[in-house]
Amino acid sequence: WWQVILTERLGTALLLLGPLALLALGTRLRALPWLAVLAGLGGAAAAIVQHKGWPYHAIPVRFFGGLAALVLGARWLDRALPAARAAAAAPGVAFIAAWAALLLAVTGAEAPWREITWHWSPGGRIAALLRHEAEGQRVLFLSPWIYPGYPGLNYAEANSTLPTMNVWLLQSAYAQDCAAGGATYRAPAEMAPPEAFLWRRVTRDFARDPPAAILVAIDPRIADCGRGFDLIAYFRRDPGFEAAFHRFREVATVDGYRLYRRAD
Repeated sequence: WWQVILTERLGTALLLLGPLALLALGTRLRALPWLAVLAGLGGAAAAIVQHKGWPYHAIPVRFFGGLAALVLGARWLDRALPAARAAAAAPGVAFIAAWAALLLAVTGAEAPWREITWHWSPGGRIAALLRHEAEGQRVLFLSPWIYPGYPGLNYAEANSTLPTMNVWLLQSAYAQDCAAGGATYRAPAEMAPPEAFLWRRVTRDFARDPPAAILVAIDPRIADCGRGFDLIAYFRRDPGFEAAFHRFREVATVDGYRLYRRAD
């Protein structure tokens, strides 16, 4: 759990939230600061339970920590200043608080930078390619990663035919051991249930009803025993997949992915 807490974004957010929790504990205030602190701690707990410290896990901690800081600051000013002076200072303080909240939201966050850079990002280029070649159609997506295939597939309104979101099952199957006899790929009879499930579903569905396109990672980061793991070559060992694959032609390579289009 400490590895999650010490991640760059979550750890920094907790450094903000921790002192605020102690400050709220030692101050007689209404419920809002406490609710903000508890909500931020709930976000941190969710990250720890999932054993993840990714940027989006830090968002609720940062957001509610910032809210707690602003409320505590406002309550302190209300108590420290005479009523007339507090009323006169309120507009300026509100402007500064809003600007600080904006900076907190965008510093180290994905928004709005992902939106600004989207069109020339890997996800944007994949989405544009899929819209051009397979918009609204079925695509076999073979990759150990979710991004940039998603949200590229979503923006192209294309449907992945892979039974799982990616090929993590294959990564897991080859993470420790090579195939018997030093072969690059296991024979179907040697596959453990997770690998056999993915093998059967992909080869069967592809042979029975080929998709419009295949989007495949060139380097799937799968143990290859020195021979190079090729996801297309892996599935082409099946006769049905091989027969259907003869109808496909490579049309583009972009950001570490190849796109094959079915020639109808």
